[in-house]
Amino acid sequence: MNTNIEYIVVHYSATYGHTNVTAADINKMHLARGFRKIGYHYFYRRDGTEEVGRNEWEEGAHVKGHNKNTIGLCWAGGLDKKTGPDVGVKNITPEQEAALISRIKKLKAKWPNAKVVGHRDLGKTQCPGFDVQSWWAAVEKEAK
Repeated sequence: MNTNIEYIVVHYSATYGHTNVTAADINKMHLARGFRKIGYHYFYRRDGTEEVGRNEWEEGAHVKGHNKNTIGLCWAGGLDKKTGPDVGVKNITPEQEAALISRIKKLKAKWPNAKVVGHRDLGKTQCPGFDVQSWWAAVEKEAK
């Protein structure tokens, strides 16, 4: 059970930016990989709609070896036709970014010591296609 959150982890769905992926689609992908349900706690569609995956109190399945005491946030996108399926890019929409920032602020209000990181900060991956720690630092600086 998630009670003392240490990390808020940002992910991308590893789908092309023009595709309209939903939490239900990710759930199907995760079920096919043997998960019991979607691994993320929150999912952000291209239009910025936030969809709940797992409840916050449930342990996620989004960072191998780091699922306990973490919250997983995933935005739809991260791939571009120009760079192909092996290069992560930051093609997050302004609507997704605003929704993601809003949720992170709510989570930080609950768990002020939680560190905002990208999947790549906790595992060998390029996900979510950008440096989340410097992005979050800029968001916090801008808010002051």
